[in-house]
Amino acid sequence: MRFMLYRLQFKAPLHIGLEGIGAEKIDLTVHSDTLWGALANAYLALGLPFDFEQPQFFVSSAFPYFGEHLFFPLPMGALDYLFEEAEEQYLKAIKKIEFVEKSLFEKLIGGQKPSWQSLYFYKRNKAYLLGKACDELNETMIFQVQETPRVTLDRYTDSAVEGQIFYFAQMVFAPQAGLFFLARFNGEDEQNRFEAALRFLGDEGLGADRTVGKGLFDFDARKLELETPQTADMFTTLALYHPHKDEIKNGLLRNARYGLITRKGFAFNPAVRGKRRKFVRMFTEGSVFTRVTENGQSPGDVPTVIPAQGDFIPFSVKRYGIAFDVPVVI
Repeated sequence: MRFMLYRLQFKAPLHIGLEGIGAEKIDLTVHSDTLWGALANAYLALGLPFDFEQPQFFVSSAFPYFGEHLFFPLPMGALDYLFEEAEEQYLKAIKKIEFVEKSLFEKLIGGQKPSWQSLYFYKRNKAYLLGKACDELNETMIFQVQETPRVTLDRYTDSAVEGQIFYFAQMVFAPQAGLFFLARFNGEDEQNRFEAALRFLGDEGLGADRTVGKGLFDFDARKLELETPQTADMFTTLALYHPHKDEIKNGLLRNARYGLITRKGFAFNPAVRGKRRKFVRMFTEGSVFTRVTENGQSPGDVPTVIPAQGDFIPFSVKRYGIAFDVPVVI
């Protein structure tokens, strides 16, 4: 399968907050709904046409990379065979694996079972697994999480409130590292508009504290060929996934392996800023499902989280829930 690969090189620290948790906790993945929402606002800011009901582009979540090493979410259950093969002292480590390097990801979705002896942990973070040794990567942190103390300001006096100190966490990437995501489009013209919006987003910033220069990035784009099985009854998603009711009825969850996440928070667009979005339960990246849609049709939908209410709320706010589906053999 061929996709467009976008690698984001951050020029400033990045803070993607975990909803419902203070500034000292951050999300280490930019989920697809966050990325899609930021791009939608960039489209609107540039005056580009944007259809919330029928997306013109499809994006995965954004995952870490280092140089040419791309780390994909582990398809759930793909390494279960190692529990019988690996030595006992490594069993807990296997359970903590979250990401696998591209070459290993391609083997796993193709139904291959590489031997335990052929696999390598990224020494600085055991949640990452490599298909071959890489000394250059093991000598470098892909990113570091830094915490800086901040003080609470009194809104009336604009002075620090004594004793009210909190910590602000942010990701700082190595020079050769950043986040990448995959995308596909309905046509070439759409790709041009998409990249214009992405360039605008890079200049505006992604995540929190954009007004003080956080989250700024450059990007490069290239085509990526992903080796996938020719025939498969299952798929894994590289994006958050909110299935349509008909998909559930048609057997989506048959033999499924999945994680769940709750998405909520406040709207960003100035026309509806401050309005709380309805919470939505979604399947996490790396979840595996039975395919019940026709080939070429993307599973999932885009639910409404704030309905339009005349002049008070001029348009409906959506939450992107379309799976970025990749065939997998289990």
